[in-house]
Amino acid sequence: MTLNKNLQQFLEAAQHDDAYWVEQAKIDFALALDLQRKRQNMTLSELAQKLGTSPAYITKVFRGDSNFTIETMVKLAIATGTQLDIQLKVTPTANKLWHVPPTNRPPIAFGGTTNRHHSQQDGSMSNPHPITLHQVFFVRSVVVANAAHTPGETAAVLAPVNSLDVKKVPNQERLYQAHMRCTINAENDPSQPYMIDMECVGNFEVDEKLSSEKAEHGVLITANSVLYGAIREAVSWLTGRQPFGALTLGLSVLASNK
Repeated sequence: MTLNKNLQQFLEAAQHDDAYWVEQAKIDFALALDLQRKRQNMTLSELAQKLGTSPAYITKVFRGDSNFTIETMVKLAIATGTQLDIQLKVTPTANKLWHVPPTNRPPIAFGGTTNRHHSQQDGSMSNPHPITLHQVFFVRSVVVANAAHTPGETAAVLAPVNSLDVKKVPNQERLYQAHMRCTINAENDPSQPYMIDMECVGNFEVDEKLSSEKAEHGVLITANSVLYGAIREAVSWLTGRQPFGALTLGLSVLASNK
């Protein structure tokens, strides 16, 4: 608990430093660029060749170790079949971990393959819920390559252990915050290449016409898709720069823990 509080205080302090947002922008660009590269089935060497640079420089780009000029970003985007689109946006709320009072309902716990949260009492959801996503950000991002692991002797990859909790933000009629935590190989089993512990947070706004029950249900479904998707992408990107190669997580569908 102390670690979590210290981490939260560190993140809140860091967000007042310009360097934090510079590094965040570099990581965001590198992630988006890597996604487009993979969609083009392009290797790092092929990308380097298109740009007339070395594979070592491209590796630095995807690690977020390079300071980009606008010209470089444009060239990298074009090389992956895209174009650079820079936007400035004003968000209604900053990335923030609200101190949400605990509820009697435990977080929804589910595995990494198939699960579903409680359904509507009438058994259906006829109309899509109007949910607006404001922010997605990580408060925990731990990927450790297992030094005791021997390549080629990998057992079946352990399914992620996930939990998702959605709470209404105090004194905010339409805002909800969702926390998803995903762990893999928490015991650091040497048969597995990685120990992973990720926690992602999303801030959502619901349409004022939704009842509280439908709003929470809609945020739960949306958060599962958005947050787990962000975790999957981050895990793939981070492990892709580790000695045992990229780890791709399976899909996840909500299920009640009852």
